[in-house]
This record gives sequence, structure tokens and C-alpha cells, in this order.
Amino acid sequence: MEGSKTTIRRSVYYNPAAKSYRAPETKDNSAEIKAFYASLPDYAPTKLVPLPKLAKELGVKSVYVKAETSRLGLPSFKLLGASWAVRQAIIHHAKLPSNASLDDLRTAVQDHGINLCAATDGNHGRSVAFMGRMLGVKQTKVFVPRGLDEKIIASIANEGAEVVVANGDYDETVRTAHRFGEKTEGFMLIEAVAYEGYEDVPRWAVEGYTTMLHEVDAQLQVHNEVASMVIAPVGVGSLTQAIISYYKSPNKTSKPPSIVTIEPDTAATLYKSLKADQSLSINTSPTIMAGLECGTLSSIAWTLLKDGVDASATISDLECHEAILYLAKNDVGAGPCGAAALAGLRRMTIDASRKGLLDESSVVVCICTEGTRPYEIPIPVEDDKVKLWHALTWVHKQSPFSDDEKICTGEVSRSDIKTATMIMNYAAQWLEYRDIGIQWLNAGTPHSVLLASVTGRGTYEGEERDEKKRKSLLLVTLLLDTDGWLRRWTSKYMPLTSNLLTLSQLNSSVRFGVNITVAIILTPSQTAIKSILGTLGPVDGAIIVDAAFEDLATSKLDQKSNFVDSVKQSVEGSVNEKVRLQVSAKKTLLEATGLRLLLEREIPACVFGHLGNHATDADPELSMVNALVKIAEDWCT
Repeated sequence: MEGSKTTIRRSVYYNPAAKSYRAPETKDNSAEIKAFYASLPDYAPTKLVPLPKLAKELGVKSVYVKAETSRLGLPSFKLLGASWAVRQAIIHHAKLPSNASLDDLRTAVQDHGINLCAATDGNHGRSVAFMGRMLGVKQTKVFVPRGLDEKIIASIANEGAEVVVANGDYDETVRTAHRFGEKTEGFMLIEAVAYEGYEDVPRWAVEGYTTMLHEVDAQLQVHNEVASMVIAPVGVGSLTQAIISYYKSPNKTSKPPSIVTIEPDTAATLYKSLKADQSLSINTSPTIMAGLECGTLSSIAWTLLKDGVDASATISDLECHEAILYLAKNDVGAGPCGAAALAGLRRMTIDASRKGLLDESSVVVCICTEGTRPYEIPIPVEDDKVKLWHALTWVHKQSPFSDDEKICTGEVSRSDIKTATMIMNYAAQWLEYRDIGIQWLNAGTPHSVLLASVTGRGTYEGEERDEKKRKSLLLVTLLLDTDGWLRRWTSKYMPLTSNLLTLSQLNSSVRFGVNITVAIILTPSQTAIKSILGTLGPVDGAIIVDAAFEDLATSKLDQKSNFVDSVKQSVEGSVNEKVRLQVSAKKTLLEATGLRLLLEREIPACVFGHLGNHATDADPELSMVNALVKIAEDWCT
């Protein structure tokens, strides 16, 4: 099934107008910044590593990696921004002269009782803590998102900071740190992400990042080369803001390089913002590129990024992992965020060549933003790497449910929520890779829902589509039932894989005018269903796909039989024979599947089980997908 269709991959975004864009003029304080870094103990430029074999493979003149794998003993470029921002913030607060020394800063910290706080998903917080320790700051509080790797948390604490775990994702962590900094006397918030009313410190951080770019130019000059393309990973966008400000400055007389940005498939905030022509806040999903899992862009970065980025692409975790391995073979110890730029170069090389961004004279610089750190080896989402069924089995085995076949007493256990969330996270990665947008509802709770939709992908040939008549369809997959019982499909994963493959097939088609949403629900509840309907609005029909049943089943509570009749006709049209429709009021049908929750809201609904003897192919999953696609065709259009 999965190999029979060409997978639609998210395209690369291009902005031809960026070629002539020039950034707003800013004060040149590079000499002052250079003097500050020269005063820091053990300061030295990081390496620029040539990759001649890769350049030959890709058909370009040169490929270099700016290896920010060790800055003053820390494995990241973030110290460049954090240190300059801390310095400038102290100078302005204590009214020190612009040439204040490190000893002047230390004295000001003591005299004014200055403490530091920051939000981070790793390297920025560690850098702020490093500066706090260097300057003798009494208290440094670093806020981190829920679920951050314990080793990352330990690395921050080892720099002398108190680590506080926020109750949410990175964006919520930033808000938490901001609230703390505002209401707590003596604490100075050091952030690289700007928002209304907080712009000075992020701007200073951006100034600090330009130090790296001065180094790149000087190092290229040794090879008598000039960068024609700079590729960088994007989180909140501050690094790219620095790159655009530097290379596309109105004071530059030379031709600026093309600026290319790379994000994880599951955290494509800039990519989606560029496509929408407005700065968006989006739902993100976990990625090994943890430092790039940011759902909101820095406000002062967006104004430059929207006009100054020449191309934007996204990568999968596996592509990033493969880039890490390649860099390791070339003596560059990169972490996932650090390898993202190189993975992006591989991802877009052929396409970029057609767009005129790359040719045999191109000199490409990939910014490697972090050194080696632990991460989970990713499970592929690519069709040519692994089948979806096998991938989900792999995820399940990494963190098995508490009891695969027995009813659990009481509420859903935390371990089961964790396992189900891992399955949902993988589904999110699989969908985003195929450019199918997702939305999280009630994330991290027993009422967690992952929504994915395909809407209005074309019309039938020769026919006009009436938008008002096009009906919506909701496909539901349950991971646990109302008693916390793992649905029996975990032995086959058929309902989940069938729903995902159906969505992918419809997304790949140019002739279906469908309006279909897949909802992956941890466990059916009033809260989960209310969240879905509150997000989607009216739903014209819903199907719960559950392999614990056979053929079709519904309840006597459903008085809107036209939907169920339509579904039955579509399935029969797909398998070319009659199928059974079970009408029941049993608890196993109404409660365990969540069917009652839909019918009570007057949503026409039924349960679609495995097709058993009706399967038209050796692969029963293929038969189910074909039937679901037929249902979507007939019902929605």
C-alpha cells in the first residue's frame, strides 16, 4: 500500500525577491564586541571545516561547516548571544560606561543585587548560567519545558543554576520566565526571543551572534573564497536575524549570499509563517532537534526573515540523524540542532540547483550550532525506509503499555499516557513529513487528541464544486478505551495505520474535493470530544475505526441513518459485495468506542471494523484504506 503511491513531501519555499533585499541599517559596534570576547578567558574562534568530498558529490565548488561545537568550553554558539546580552543588560541597568570590563560587571552585580533568569530548551539557559557563574551572580533561575531530557537539565544545573520545570512546551516556558522576571525584584530576564515590550535584550543577543559571521568571513578569506550560500537552523529566528543583518547590510558592497533556513518537519514555524505571509504561532511536536522546537518567532526577527530569507526547508529526524553520522566521520561532533543545516543542504540540493541558488561555483557554509549530545535514535517516517505498521510496532516496543490485553482498573496510568503520547508523536512526525498539518489538543493529559486534516484538494474533472454542499468527515482512532483498556488493535495497528494512510492518499490526490479530519484520541471522554468539536466546528459524519469489531456497527440511538447507509454503500462498492451492519445498544459498542459521546451530540456516527472475509487484497489494511477513501469520496463530494 505505502509503496504504491508517490508520497507528497513538503516543498521548499523560495522567495526570489530576497535576492535584492537589504536589511535596515544598524550601528556597527563590531569592534566593541570583538574586544569584549577577546577579554573572556580562553576565547578563540571556532573551526571552519571543509567538506571537499561532499562538495564534489553535490556538484558545488565548496562546502564548509562552521563548527560551533565548543565555545569557551560550552557546546553551542548560544554563549555568543547570551554573554553579550548579559553584559549589555548589566551596563544599562548599572549605568556603566560602554567599555566596562569583566571586573566592572562583577562589581555591578554585587552592588545592585543582580540575579538572572531565562527560558530554554538547552543551550541558551546553560549559557546564561555560565555567565552568572563567571560574574558571581548569586541566583540564576533557568526555566525549561516539561519533558526536557534529564541530561540537558543536569548540564544547566552543573553551571550553578536552579532549574525550574514549567508546566508546558517551550512557548509556555518563555511566558513563565517572563512572568517571573517581571514580578520578582532583582531578577534580570535574558532571552533571545523578542515580543512586545521586550526587545532590547534579544537585540543584544543578535549582535553577539554576528561574531561568528566575522569569523566565517575571515576564515574563508584564507581560502580566497566568499560565501554564496549560508544555511542555518531556525528556532525563534534570532540567529537567522543576525545572519541577514550581517550579510544583507546596506553597508555591504559585495553580493550577499543566499540565506537558507532549516527547521524540523514538526516545528516548521518559520516555513509556515513565510507561506502564510504572517508570523504564526503553531503547534509543535517533539523532535530530536529540541532547540528548534519553537512555536513562535521572535517579533524583531520576523520583520527581517519574511523579506530576507531566500529559501526555507524542513527535515525529518532521520535526515538529521544521518547528517550527524556524516559529520562524525569528518571529525565534527555535532548534536541534532548542529547537524540540521547539513541535512537541509542534502534535502534541497537538487531543487535549489533548479532555482539557480546552487551551481558549480557555489561556496556553501552550513552553521553547526551545537556539539554532541545524547538523543533517541529516530524511527523513520519515510516510506522507502520502513512500513508504517512496522514503525508503530517499534514505537510500542520502546515503551510498552502497562497491560496489553487486560482491563486496567482505575484511571489511565501515567506510563500508558506516556506510551500513547509516543505513538501520537510518531504519527505527528509521519503526517508533517507529508505536509499534512496537525493540531494538538489537551497535550500530555488523558484527554489528549491529535488532529490532522485534508481540505478541498481539487475537484472532479469537468465538475464545479459547491463549497456549501461539501460535507465533512471525521475518522477516529482510539488508543485506550474508557476503562483504560488498550484497544485490541495494538497487535495489528490497523485502525491507526488505515486512517493515516487514507489521509495521505487523499492528500496526494489532485481530484478529490474532500474535507476529512483524522482524530487520534488517547481515550474517549467528554473533554476530548468537546475539544475536537470546539476546534473543527460542525461535523457532518464520524467513523470510529476499531478492529475489535467486524464490518460496520452503529447504535439504535442514531436516528440519522442516511450517513450510515452512505457508509455501507461505499464499503460495499469498494469490496464489491454485501457487508454486515450491526445495530446494537451494548456497552462494548457505545462506551468502549466512544460512539455514545458522538451520538449524544447528534453527530451521525458508526464503527468501522476489520473487513475480514470481505478483504479484496492479501493485505487487509489495503482493503480498509480503499474503503475509507471511497467513503470520503462519496460522502464529502
